[in-house]
Formats: sequence, structure tokens, C-alpha cells
Amino acid sequence: MLGERQFLPGYCLLLPDPVVPTLNALAGAERAAFLADMASLGDAVLAVTHAVRINYAIYGNQDPALHAHVIPRFHDEPAGSQHRAALGVRLGRCARLRRGPPSRPAGPHPRCTRKVAMSGGPA
Repeated sequence: MLGERQFLPGYCLLLPDPVVPTLNALAGAERAAFLADMASLGDAVLAVTHAVRINYAIYGNQDPALHAHVIPRFHDEPAGSQHRAALGVRLGRCARLRRGPPSRPAGPHPRCTRKVAMSGGPA
């Protein structure tokens, strides 16, 4: 999912399907597939944005669902921001996972993300 609020161009979230609480909740093959998908998403973002590198982050301290942040980093970022984690400043405003009643599934907050097509696949 492409982050609706692009604090850095190309910022994305990767969520597993079905949603699980942590990376450790995935069995070996599913875990390997999630991490491979994370790297593939990073490759695509790198190719499209021409970033210097991609930072990857999986936290889970506040949100009840596994999700990976894929963050492109650029040479021309504002002074001082190249030496700190991009998410440390902006994560709370740009990648909230909704916490609703049990009838409402965990997942990305609808105002913060939108689906994008990858490699010609469905959006």
C-alpha cells in the first residue's frame, strides 16, 4: 500500500494477507514470503523513485497487526534528516493502523493508505 501522506516520496506499507499480529506468528514459508515481498517492494520503490537506499522497519509496539514500512531515502532530504529515522518523527501521523471493534478488521487506516498496482497486477 502506498502511504497517502508521502513524508518521503514512495513511502509504502506492506501487510500480510491474512493479517497476523507479528512476524513470528507466520510459519517459515509464509515468513520467508513476507520478507521476500518486502524486498521486492523495496526494489520497485527504488527503481521508481531513484532513491539512494531503502530503509525497512517492522515495529509492532503500538499496532496489533504485522506491517512493514518501506521508506526510500534521498540525498536531497532536509538538513539533519538524513541521520535520523524517518519514522521517528512522522510515523504517528502517516501510518496509523486502525483499532476498532472486533467486527472491524485490523489493518491500515483508510485515510492513510491506498492500494497501488505492482507490476501490472490488480490494484
